[in-house]
Amino acid sequence: MSQYHPTTWRQGLTALAAAVVLLVTALVVAPAAQAALPLVDASERDGTVVTTRMTAAGATITGNAATDRIEPVTFWYELDLRWTGGELRSFDGEVTLQGVGATHVRRYPVTLDADGDRFAKIRLPNRVTPGFYAVGIEYTAAVERPDGKLVLHHVEVDRAKKISVRRDVRFQGEITNPKATDGRPSRITGQFQWLRISGDGDLSWSPVRNTTVRLYRDPDGVFEDEREPVFVRTLTAGPGGNISTVVPAREGAWQLRYAGNAWTVPRYGVILQGRSGGGCGC
Repeated sequence: MSQYHPTTWRQGLTALAAAVVLLVTALVVAPAAQAALPLVDASERDGTVVTTRMTAAGATITGNAATDRIEPVTFWYELDLRWTGGELRSFDGEVTLQGVGATHVRRYPVTLDADGDRFAKIRLPNRVTPGFYAVGIEYTAAVERPDGKLVLHHVEVDRAKKISVRRDVRFQGEITNPKATDGRPSRITGQFQWLRISGDGDLSWSPVRNTTVRLYRDPDGVFEDEREPVFVRTLTAGPGGNISTVVPAREGAWQLRYAGNAWTVPRYGVILQGRSGGGCGC
């Protein structure tokens, strides 16, 4: 990140103003714009204060069934800068992205709009490693006090927000006696699968092995929410990734919930029984 010098603040102001004109016409409204963002830093110097609020989130690594390739992997951030004690004259900043426990840091330049805000979606390499990442912010801001003194604020926050970039998971399953509702024994079988990506970018699905899945009964089915699903039991997917259990036939739906981990997203599967008997992955 380049350093800001007081002797060039008016050139910086001109550049900032030009950037504002470009951004205002295409500013994207962020999902969290309705509420105050989390405060990540408050820099106080010589009667001026610059506060930094920020949030971020990562996307799921998914595959395109039509092309058998990875969909673009992204993360987005929202930045809200505020200042008191003078006027903001220039801003030179970068958003950083670093894997938790990793040393490599990715850097993305930031340009603010006239109100000190910025929302951006960043495309990551298709080969991004699944897991947790820290989003940070580094910048130099110049605030001019009413007496003409220029005050510089250097802010560096490595972990403003923890985000996840994880692989997609799908569910496949079925139940015996799918139309029955008379309490007869019905066997649920199923499997959660996680997205695999080969060295040349081809996609495939592999069973989620050696994990636990929670089974719930939803008497309303998937289209009503008057009653909360009721926990039934915990199931274990062994080395083959298969799930199997017997339940009494009832009208409604059976939910199987996989909690996910650092590399795969949480997912739940639905098995319908009764009038709409069958199965689906959700």
